Amino acid sequence: MLDERSGQILCRLYPQDKQANARGVRRPLEPIGLAGAGGAAARQAAPGQMAPLLEGLMAKQAATGLPPAYLTKDEPPAPQGEQP
Repeated sequence: MLDERSGQILCRLYPQDKQANARGVRRPLEPIGLAGAGGAAARQAAPGQMAPLLEGLMAKQAATGLPPAYLTKDEPPAPQGEQP
């Protein structure tokens, strides 16, 4: 590929090897349960708690002093005997 105005070569382009790409050899993913200490399994919120990323976003929004960007709808009360 080259720049039309200056004639300078920007980079070389090679044809795509479709057979090599079709083999489907990919990097294996590690199971979620075996993720390291910094993995997604360690950052999951406990049941009933807010997700860590959402908690950080909520704290950042609260620090601005502005009202929430999203206000929840008034939900009808749950029928007796059911937990929300």
